[in-house]
Amino acid sequence: MPAPTHAMRKCAVRGCPRFPDPPCIMEECAFAECNKQVHHQCYTNVVCKSTAKNKGRVAFEDMSFCTAAHHDMYAKRIREDNLSWTNDGANGGEDPFTSQYFLIKWLSTGENYHTFRSPTGGRTKIDISSEIAAYINSKGVKVTRTGETVQAKIGWVQGCMRETYDFTVSPTGEGIQQNEGFDSLEEKVSHEMFFSNGVCSHTLSLSC
Repeated sequence: MPAPTHAMRKCAVRGCPRFPDPPCIMEECAFAECNKQVHHQCYTNVVCKSTAKNKGRVAFEDMSFCTAAHHDMYAKRIREDNLSWTNDGANGGEDPFTSQYFLIKWLSTGENYHTFRSPTGGRTKIDISSEIAAYINSKGVKVTRTGETVQAKIGWVQGCMRETYDFTVSPTGEGIQQNEGFDSLEEKVSHEMFFSNGVCSHTLSLSC
C-alpha cells in the first residue's frame, strides 16, 4: 500500500517553503489581534534567522510569529515588563545611566525643578514632563518613557525627598510637620533637597 500523502500548506510567513500538514501543523501568530497561521519552522528558520538586519533575534520555543515586526514588538514588551526605572540603561542591568538617573539629573540642573513646579508660557506640568521624557528617551534607555509616567515618577521622587529630609534633618518629624521658615512643605523640601549638592545620590539610596 502506498504511503499516505499530505497536503503541502503555505503559512503566512513570507518565504514559507510549504510543509506537509500533518505533521507540520500550523498555529496562530502569538501577537495580539493577529490570527494568521504560522509554521513554527518558518518562524524559527525564516522570521528569526540571523541576518545583517535582524542579527541576534532569538525565537520563542512555545509560540510563533508571522513577521519580524510582531516578534520584535512582543519581545520589547516582555523586556519592558521586566525593567524598572533603575535597571533600564542602554548597556544592560548594570548600566548606572538609567531612566531614574537622567530624571534626577534633569530635575537637579539649574532652574529645571522650578520650571516643572511652575510652568510658564501656557505650558502645563504634563507638557514639561513630556519634554523630560523626550530627554530621557534620547539617552537610549530600554524603556520608552512618556509624559504621564514621568509626572508620576516625579511624584515618587518628591516623596523620597520628604523621607530624606525627615530622616536627615528632623528625625522626630516635628520640624517637617510645622514647615518652619517656608510657606509649604514642598518649598522646604525643594530648597533643602534639590538645590543642595549630593541630594540625588542620597535620595536614590532610599528604598521607596
